[in-house]
Amino acid sequence: MSVQPDPPSPCRSICKFESWIDKSVPPSEDDICVGCFRTKHEIRMWRRFTREEKLKVIERLENEKKYANL
Repeated sequence: MSVQPDPPSPCRSICKFESWIDKSVPPSEDDICVGCFRTKHEIRMWRRFTREEKLKVIERLENEKKYANL
């Protein structure tokens, strides 16, 4: 059985959060990066996440992109 590599980080090196742009949005762990659309929690934990957890994040991001393009 071969070990599959981890998926790459979805980071786009933009790193701005909703709460930084819109002061009416309170900062939280659920604050979304406007570059990669991950939460602060997901960004902080990325290196510690298992491959499966990373794939779940990427799947959520892909689903949100599809919804946003409707």
